[in-house]
Amino acid sequence: MEPTETALAEPELPHTVTEDVPITFTVLENGSKRGGRLLVSSNGYSYGVKVR
Repeated sequence: MEPTETALAEPELPHTVTEDVPITFTVLENGSKRGGRLLVSSNGYSYGVKVR
């Protein structure tokens, strides 16, 4: 008896679309491991601020 492939049903996509929300940023003093400033966005990304 040979193995048979079973087709998986594709999940339906939601019919609602999220609204465009402006991205906000917050500066965290001493937010990095070395005590530097860290810029954190509302969509979950963080950026290290370079010191000159």
